[in-house]
Amino acid sequence: MKTASSGALVRALKVSALLMAFGSPLTLASTLRIDNAGEPGTLDPQQAQGLWESHILQEMYEPLLTFDAKGNIIPGLASSWETSADGRKITFHLRDAKWSDGQPITADDAVFGLQRTLLPDTANPNAYYYYPILNAEQINQGKLPASALGVNALDAHTLEVTLTRPNSYILAEFAAQPSVPLPKHSIKSLTNHSWSARQPVVSGPYLLDHWNPHVDVLLKKNPSFYNADKVSIDNVVFYPIEDPLSAVNRYRTHTLDISYNQIPSARLAELRKDMPSDVQVFPSLSHYYYLPNMKQGQPLADKRIREAMNMTVQREVITDKVLRNGYVPTTSILPRTMSKGAYAVDADFQSWPMSQRIERARELMKEAGYDKDHPLALEMSFNSLDDHRRVAVAMAAMWKQIGVNVTLQTRDVANHYNSVKLGQFQLARHGTIPSIDNPVEMLAMFVSGSPDNRSSYTNPEFDRHVNSAITAMSPEEAQREWQAAQQIAMNDVVEIPVMDMAMAYLVSPTLKGWEPNPLDVHPLRYVSLQNQSTQP
Repeated sequence: MKTASSGALVRALKVSALLMAFGSPLTLASTLRIDNAGEPGTLDPQQAQGLWESHILQEMYEPLLTFDAKGNIIPGLASSWETSADGRKITFHLRDAKWSDGQPITADDAVFGLQRTLLPDTANPNAYYYYPILNAEQINQGKLPASALGVNALDAHTLEVTLTRPNSYILAEFAAQPSVPLPKHSIKSLTNHSWSARQPVVSGPYLLDHWNPHVDVLLKKNPSFYNADKVSIDNVVFYPIEDPLSAVNRYRTHTLDISYNQIPSARLAELRKDMPSDVQVFPSLSHYYYLPNMKQGQPLADKRIREAMNMTVQREVITDKVLRNGYVPTTSILPRTMSKGAYAVDADFQSWPMSQRIERARELMKEAGYDKDHPLALEMSFNSLDDHRRVAVAMAAMWKQIGVNVTLQTRDVANHYNSVKLGQFQLARHGTIPSIDNPVEMLAMFVSGSPDNRSSYTNPEFDRHVNSAITAMSPEEAQREWQAAQQIAMNDVVEIPVMDMAMAYLVSPTLKGWEPNPLDVHPLRYVSLQNQSTQP
């Protein structure tokens, strides 16, 4: 996540710079102007984590597989692929494609990129999802050299990937950002490579023209891209507008074509009335929840407290009265949009009236040593958006009646997620936005020892079901194992689910080819811009 600056002078300088950027004389043939909702922390495709980075990087780097406008996986740099009968080898056949400097993209570049993803020094936050590749886990833990990874260039256009065991999801991860091939001839070294605001050699439809920190990122069409003749827009400008209200105001002045800041719930009805063709609200795979710190010694290490708090969240009140923005209340870890609803289930208490839930919650709290006369003091942290504050205030009020006194702690997005990463929290707002339509990224984060396991949860039975799902030989077997793993996680209250999120963006009706989809991926190669009224 990104670091937000502080101090009045710094803020003033940033505002001034942004105003200059919006008013700059960029008079190019066709320019798409995007509010990117945040400042990139890096443009290293294998270290980036935020959506504001992914929006840019998906235009610069092409994976072996990619997405169409509707979020379906299609061929990318690989024109075709096949899996062996035993499920342990995947062979990718690369198309004739070139890097932005004109050099050919080869299978060696794909090997190089995957090796770098797994190196400990890269610190890729999603390296875990590539552990099914032979020796990947040992390389990521520093026990084997990168050269031991089970990926081989059979020739310039053929990549062979060897898996430890058959795997139910790994193919889709070759459409994800961490797996992108990298230009071996340009980067040269797997380690100690600088990813600053320079102009890197890229494989995607756009290349970096400049990155002015806290002002803008400008991408230009890459003439060497293998489908360049089908890319309509010549230039894309990303503005790092972190405040959603500022983004709405900018959009209203016709200096933005897309705003990737979530529309503030307080403004949604107004905007739907004033500009109905511009408001895009659609279901997504994104999941909104609170993460308890279950490390020994923490109050939420006590399952009884987690149970009590989970069953007394009035989720319908939050979605229907506090926010009213299309979010859907849920007690499930896996969203209803995932795999066409194959995994979402309700918690056992879902059918109970709230009075029964509160009574049971008070019993659990009393067993744990707390009641209204001896309440539990708990810190609840969230990143500083008004909608997050409103949700937190509502949840804190709901918990007061069972003997939990909540202190609210708000931080900027970078510091919030860094505190979660370091385990410096008691109960933290969190959101999971999976890159593929599969439970792995939402459940494997709770596996014992996973780098993404911020809550210190551990349950060998849960781990067993996750590993069985990952290595399942059939979709039906994988589904059964994922369902079993989710049930254990829900019984253990590894999180307090709140809502399945809907995306709420402002998108100009002059754009053609921008399609809402549950994965929330919107490749700009399919987008064309008609009748743009005002250039920045």
